[in-house]
Amino acid sequence: MYPFATENVIISHCEFIQVKLPEFLDSELVILWEGNNQICHLSSRYGIKSTCEIFRESNGGEIVYYLPTDLDHDRDGALFLKEFSAEKFEGMYIVRRSLEDERLSVAFFDFVSIPSVILVSASLNSGVYKFVFIFHNSVMERVSSTLLEISSKTPLKIEYLGRSRGLHYILGKINETVPLLVMESSGIAPEFEITQERNPIGGNWTRIVKPTLYDESISAVYKSEEIPVSNLALRVAEGIYEARTYNPVTESLKREERKHWLAHTMRIHNLNGRLLTVTNIFPESFGNTPIKMLSDASEKFPDWKIRINAFRKFNENPATS
Repeated sequence: MYPFATENVIISHCEFIQVKLPEFLDSELVILWEGNNQICHLSSRYGIKSTCEIFRESNGGEIVYYLPTDLDHDRDGALFLKEFSAEKFEGMYIVRRSLEDERLSVAFFDFVSIPSVILVSASLNSGVYKFVFIFHNSVMERVSSTLLEISSKTPLKIEYLGRSRGLHYILGKINETVPLLVMESSGIAPEFEITQERNPIGGNWTRIVKPTLYDESISAVYKSEEIPVSNLALRVAEGIYEARTYNPVTESLKREERKHWLAHTMRIHNLNGRLLTVTNIFPESFGNTPIKMLSDASEKFPDWKIRINAFRKFNENPATS
């Protein structure tokens, strides 16, 4: 392992470390929706493709579109960027829109409010949104009824609903169009951070983080063989729970993520005693921004002994081959 990188070091590869992808969410849903809003109309007209990230706010939500910088080389692309006042940021263009303006708010939050449902990716391709969700089979009935209710009001198309084809497959398909990076880091949680109030699931678990909330808490789906030590966890199925927690490091990182408009495809945390291991999977276009953020966090929270263990392209991750 390498010691933690400073902001001036560019890491292209770390030593061989298996970054494991959890498979305890055993069902998958892929939705296509031909949007009826201005950005979709122009995306369809000009053949624009974009990765998206959805942020929840206290007054609703916001969708951020991430567009390649070479879009301005083309006349149609330049017109699209100008129409939506795109901002150039970290080697890409960013367009921010209210979920209400995009007519997405109700449908999106109805789905992610279902216990165990995780949004893996959102994208826009020539006027059509694509949303990929994973969830536990025990909530299939609720997913189905919510889907039918939304479909009665919104022209959704189901591309896939059934047993999960696995995170390797799901992320691999995303990686074909949006190259992904995998970063694994770890830290030692101080004793007070593993108390019941801070950590209601116990001392050994794996969790997948749900979409960003409007505050700085973490809402996540957990896999644990332990019975939760408090009533702060919602039981989804045997060994599967959902809970909302806080800790200062994740709160600080969430603030920085919003500042940099960082999009995550997947955030996986594993706690073993006091050792917290974090796997972030995100678009390659963000480059070393996550490393810089982690470097700042390591200086701000020295007691956590934060270090980076792995940083590589998704298709180079030994756990996915």
